[in-house]
Amino acid sequence: MIPTKPQHPVVPNDQKSKSESLVETFLSGGRGRSRYYAENSSKGVYSAQQQQRNPFRLWVLFIFLGTVLLTTAACNGLPTVSIPTTRVVDTPVRDLTVLPQDCNVYLNPATSNTELITPVVARLFHARFKEHHFAPWHRTEPFYSPQEAFRGFQRFASQTLFGENKCIRGGNWLADLQLLAGMESYPNTNRRAITIANTSLRLLPTDKPAFYDFSAPGEGYPFDQAQESAVWSGTPVFISHTSTDGSWMLAEVPFASGWLSATDIAFTDTSFMEAFETDALVAFVKDGIPVSSDDQVFRFVGRLGTVLPLSAVEEQHLEVIAPAADVSRRAVLLRAKINREDAVRMPLAATPQHFAMLINRLLGQPYGWGGLYGNRDCSATLKDLFTPFGIWLPRNSPEQARQGIFISLRDLDLRQKEQMILDKGVPFMTVIWMPGHIMLYVGTHQGKALVFHNTWGLKTQSAGGSESRKIIGKAVITTLEPGQELPDLARPNGNLLYRIEAMTFLGIPGQVQERFRTGALH
Repeated sequence: MIPTKPQHPVVPNDQKSKSESLVETFLSGGRGRSRYYAENSSKGVYSAQQQQRNPFRLWVLFIFLGTVLLTTAACNGLPTVSIPTTRVVDTPVRDLTVLPQDCNVYLNPATSNTELITPVVARLFHARFKEHHFAPWHRTEPFYSPQEAFRGFQRFASQTLFGENKCIRGGNWLADLQLLAGMESYPNTNRRAITIANTSLRLLPTDKPAFYDFSAPGEGYPFDQAQESAVWSGTPVFISHTSTDGSWMLAEVPFASGWLSATDIAFTDTSFMEAFETDALVAFVKDGIPVSSDDQVFRFVGRLGTVLPLSAVEEQHLEVIAPAADVSRRAVLLRAKINREDAVRMPLAATPQHFAMLINRLLGQPYGWGGLYGNRDCSATLKDLFTPFGIWLPRNSPEQARQGIFISLRDLDLRQKEQMILDKGVPFMTVIWMPGHIMLYVGTHQGKALVFHNTWGLKTQSAGGSESRKIIGKAVITTLEPGQELPDLARPNGNLLYRIEAMTFLGIPGQVQERFRTGALH
C-alpha cells in the first residue's frame, strides 16, 4: 500500500494576512490561479500535482524577493549583505606561542626580592609623585593657554573626520561643537574638582568619536582621534572652563588637559582637599575592584593605578577615602574598605617579584587607544604599572622616555642596539622607546632581550605594496623583533628593533647598575 502525503491545513480566506495572500498569488502563478485556489480552498481541493509544485515555487519566491532587496539596496547606495563564510582563525605571532606569557618565568629567584631602589630613593620618588598628582589643586588659573586648551578644533579643522558609522562627519559637526565650547569666554570657571567616576578625557566636548579614513592603514577603529586619555576615579582636576550648556568641563588633570563630562566630577573645597591630599596614599594593584562606601552604595570600580587616601589599616582591609558628589555637585568624603590583596600602601617596594606580579595582571588586557573603553595603550600601561611604586610617569611615550637617563640608540645597527640593551639595561627600570611606542625591558630569554608592552600590531605590506597591520591588540611579552616569521612583515619598518631609538633608566642608574653589575637578572 502506497502511503498518501499528509494534507496541509487550509486557512480560510478571511483569516489570511496580506503577506500570505501575496505569497499564495505568486505560488499560483498569477491572479487566475489565485482565484482558483480561493474558490477551492474552502473545499480542501488541492491536487497532489499542485502540492508537489509548491516547494519549488517557494524557493523561486525566496530568490525573487532576495534579488529585489539586493537590487533596491544597491540602487540606494546601501551596503549589500554578504553570505557568511567560514571564519579564518588568525594565528598569533610566534613570540606569543613560544614565550611564556608569565613574567615570573623570567625572574632570577636569587634576586627576585631585591629592591631596585633604596627606601630613601623610593621616598623621594613618592614625594615627586604626590607633587604631580595633586598639582591641579595648587592652581588658581589655567596652566594651559587657549591654543592648547582648544587644540582639538585646530587639529581637526583641516581633517576629514568619520563617525562610528564610517560615514564622513557633516560640515557643521565641528562647527556646532565649537559653538558648544564657548571659546570666546575662556576661562569662565577656574574651580578645583575631583573625578567621581572612571571617565574619558576628550579633545572635543562630545563622547562621539572622530576617526580618520577607515581605509588607511593604522586609522579608523579603534583610533578615535578625539580620545585623549582615561582618567580614574579620585583624580584631582582643575576646571578652567565650562561648555555653554554646562554638560562638559574643560579640565586640567595631573598629566593632560581636555574635556570631561560634567556628571563625572565634583567640585572640592578647602576642607575636602586638606583631608584628601595626605602623605598616606593607597594604590590599587588589580583591575575590576568594586568600591562601595560604608552605606553600602556602589561608587565606582577601582583600577590598577587608582590612588586614594588611606584612612585606617585593618587586619584584612585598608580603609580609604572615596570621593562622591552631593546634589549640588560638591565633593563629599566617604569611607570605603578595600581587601588588602587588592591595594597597597604607597610606595610598594620596587622588587622584580612585585613588578612581575603587576605585569601578570596586565598581560592579555586589550589595547585601548587613549584609554578607549577603559583599556590601556602603551604609555597608559606603563604609567599605571609604576604608580603603586610611587614612581610618576607622564601620559605619553616621548615624555616617559625623558624621565631618566636617556641613551640614544639611533646610530646603532640592529645587533648593536640589542647588545646595548642587554649590557646596560636594568630589568623593570629601563624603558625602550621608539616614535609612537614605548616598552619595558624585563630581562632575557635564550640570549634575547624581552620587553613588556601593550601594542596594537605590526606593520605589514603586501606584494603589491599596500600597507596593513598584523593585529596583536593586547599587553604581551615579546622579543625586540616579534613577527619576523611573517612573510608580509613590512621590512624594515615592521621590525620594532629597527625603529627603536633610545633606552631610558627610570631609577638611579649608578646605584641600580651597581646592584646588578653581575647581570643577576639576565
